[in-house]
Amino acid sequence: MYQVILIQPKNYQHSAKNTMMNVRTLFTITLVVCLGFATFARTQHNEGFGAGVIIGEPTGVTIKHWVSPSNAFDAAVGWSFEGRSSLHVHGDYLFHDFDLIPVDVGHLPVYGGFGARLKVREGHSDRLGVRVPLGIAYHVEEVPLEIFGEIVPILDLAPSSRVSLNAAIGVRYFFQ
Repeated sequence: MYQVILIQPKNYQHSAKNTMMNVRTLFTITLVVCLGFATFARTQHNEGFGAGVIIGEPTGVTIKHWVSPSNAFDAAVGWSFEGRSSLHVHGDYLFHDFDLIPVDVGHLPVYGGFGARLKVREGHSDRLGVRVPLGIAYHVEEVPLEIFGEIVPILDLAPSSRVSLNAAIGVRYFFQ
């Protein structure tokens, strides 16, 4: 009779649980800090620098810097859970249309742009690709918060060509 013994690293489940706890903790801290600053600061949403969290593909921290009333740079560093867990870094140049969807309170710009993504995968070749983010953001009235959602087609160029799709939601607080 044969006996099958499965050997699993001791900390495998523990480390996955810790990763989720770290993500939740990071999200909670960022949200509390953003809401705290929101009580003291007033700024327009399409100027200055913002920071926050992004959840989905990827999950991590995000920043945005406005370079004009309708154009901005954004970037994120986070975890990618597609396939094997890996580090995801991206940067984009965005064009916003504030008039496409009129709202009574706040602003609801639609945006699109282009950028690059680097995905560092342990034990595999890193991926480098071109991103085309398409999204919508809600700028809360009188509070410098941006809540956004985006879908991002990606064309990986290295180590081989591949098309994929990312999607995420997030929140950013804007500092004056």
